[in-house]
Amino acid sequence: MQEKALSTLAELEYAIDQLRQLILSKRKHQYQVLSTPLFRGQSAKWPLKTTLERYSDKEYSITSYNKVLAVISSAVSSYTDRSWEIDHVPVIILF
Repeated sequence: MQEKALSTLAELEYAIDQLRQLILSKRKHQYQVLSTPLFRGQSAKWPLKTTLERYSDKEYSITSYNKVLAVISSAVSSYTDRSWEIDHVPVIILF
């Protein structure tokens, strides 16, 4: 994995565009396998957690986290302009 520090949003957008172009060019080769890039986007001092994980001491499995989302999605939709569908039985794909 390569880490790249960027200072501005313009630098980030340019770097992402360059990376996407590189991936597309390499995927044209029949036997080339590339994984999807990971973008961390924050200081290493801050753990990568969801809002629910930051405000709760409980550890959530993917299934239990999805259940919480399914329960609160209608309440969130009623207070915002956004809505989304959440599968009550999540599809989990392992790589």
